[in-house]
Amino acid sequence: MNGIKIRGTGMGAPTKLVTNRDLEKIVETNGEWIVSRTGIQTRHHCAGEETFSAMTAQAARRALAGENTAGDALYFFAPALSQGTW
Repeated sequence: MNGIKIRGTGMGAPTKLVTNRDLEKIVETNGEWIVSRTGIQTRHHCAGEETFSAMTAQAARRALAGENTAGDALYFFAPALSQGTW
C-alpha cells in the first residue's frame, strides 16, 4: 500500500431539482411535513437522457481538475451511487 493516495474527489448529480412545493402539486403532502420528518427540501431527479455514466464522467472530470491531474495518471477510479432506500 506504499505510495497510494487519494488524489481528488468529485461529484455529479442530475440537473433537475424537485422541491417539496413541486411534490405538493402531485401528491397529498406539504413541504413542512416532509422537512420535519426527513430534513429534505430539494432532491435531484434525472431529466431526459441523464445517465449514471454521464454523472460518473462529470465527477471524474471534477476530481481530476481539482487536483490538476492528467487523466492518463489515473490508475483507479471508484464510482459510487447514493439514493433513497424507498
